[in-house]
Amino acid sequence: MAEIRHYHQLNTCIYMNVKASLLAFFACHLPLLYLFIIIHE
Repeated sequence: MAEIRHYHQLNTCIYMNVKASLLAFFACHLPLLYLFIIIHE
């Protein structure tokens, strides 16, 4: 039972890290994408 709980905590940690890095990625690239769209209008 403890194994499952530990595994779940690990998954949650990985999920949070992935979500954080995705947010950082989009925060960096969204302005560029926005400019790209404006230029191509």
